[in-house]
Amino acid sequence: MTNIRKVAELVGVSVATVSRTLKTPDIVSPGTRARVLAAVEQAGYRPNLMAVQFRSQRTRNLVVLVPTIANTFLCPGDWRHPGSGAAAGVGHSAVQYTRR
Repeated sequence: MTNIRKVAELVGVSVATVSRTLKTPDIVSPGTRARVLAAVEQAGYRPNLMAVQFRSQRTRNLVVLVPTIANTFLCPGDWRHPGSGAAAGVGHSAVQYTRR
């Protein structure tokens, strides 16, 4: 698995430059940006979602707690459709937990 350090090593720039290129590309020179993006593509780099969430201290998860999914009043049909759609629209994900 490729990480941001390997991409920086491939291009010959700092980890900070790779990070800036991926997050705010307009502040990186066009030549450097092109080299970094080519290395990202070549190496198959994908950001580690758990590391990003840990660093930002935000998981963007919406947790739905219900006593049971057998009660159709509490969980009509496909419970995830409205909740997960609305959550995804603002960059979150919905997770359901039931009580045992």
